[in-house]
Amino acid sequence: AAMITELKGARRLDLHMRRPLLFTRSVQRSPDERIGVQLNYSDTGTTLLVTGVTPGGATQRSAPDLAAGDRILAINGTRGGVETLLGILKSELRVELEISRYCEPTASVL
Repeated sequence: AAMITELKGARRLDLHMRRPLLFTRSVQRSPDERIGVQLNYSDTGTTLLVTGVTPGGATQRSAPDLAAGDRILAINGTRGGVETLLGILKSELRVELEISRYCEPTASVL
């Protein structure tokens, strides 16, 4: 509500757009090991937000650059609801993660 009020009364609107960095990472875990990421998600969402990576866990070993703030868009080529994505993470020993990362814009001089 506060944003709408501000937008209605503002004389100027500065809009900054950023394109995400898209990349894939493979994670391999042993049968007695968890994937090693902490996630946040909405029950009606279609992506998983990485909020942390377990030190020494499967993800840190396999994809050490995966970080909090990264968003998992698909797993093993599958996109869908969070239940589908979580089910794949829990059942598969090797997963290919499609990741989206928003980076800070870089300054350029033209």
